[in-house]
Amino acid sequence: MDKGKLILIATLLGIAVVGSVFRSIIFYAGTWFCSAIIIAIFCAFISRWLEHVPESYRTITPIQIWLCVIPIIGFYWQFIVYIRVPKSFKKYFDDMEKRYCREYEVGDCGANLGMWICYLTILNGFLTVFSIFFFPMASDLGPKFAGLAGLLGLVLLGLGVVSTLAWLILLILWIIRIRWLKNQVTKHLAR
Repeated sequence: MDKGKLILIATLLGIAVVGSVFRSIIFYAGTWFCSAIIIAIFCAFISRWLEHVPESYRTITPIQIWLCVIPIIGFYWQFIVYIRVPKSFKKYFDDMEKRYCREYEVGDCGANLGMWICYLTILNGFLTVFSIFFFPMASDLGPKFAGLAGLLGLVLLGLGVVSTLAWLILLILWIIRIRWLKNQVTKHLAR
C-alpha cells in the first residue's frame, strides 16, 4: 500500500473513533438533560405542594427539594425528600388531631412508600452496575463460563427491569399520596 492510502485509512479510522466518542458524549449528555428535566418537574410539584403545609410543621423547606436536580448530590438528597416530605404532613395532621380531638385518617403519609422507593433506587443501581459488568465479562471468559456469565447478566438485567417498574409504580403512588395530603391540608386550612 502506498503512503497516501495509509494516511486516508488512518484519517477515516480517527474520524470514526472521534465520531463514536462524540456520539457517546451526546447520548449521555442528552440522557442527563432529559433526566434533569423530569426531576425538575418532580421538584416543582412537590415543593409547591409542600408550601401548603404551614412552615412550623415542615421538616424540609420547599427550596431544599430542588437539591435533587444537582448531579450526585441529588442521588443522596432524594432519600431525604422521600422521608421528610411525608414527615412534614404527618407532623401537621398529628398536631391537628391533638388540637381538635378529631381523628385524621392519613396513616404514615407515604413514609413507607418513600422508604421502599429509596430501597429500590439502591437495588436498581446495583443491578445496573452488575449487569453492565457481566455482559462484557461473558466474552472474555472461556467457552465454559461465557454462557453462565451472559446468563447471569441477562438475569440481572431482567431483575433490573422488574425492580424499575416496581420503583415507578411506587413513585406514582407516592406522588398521588402527597397530592392527596396537600388537598387535605388545603381543605382543613380553608375552614
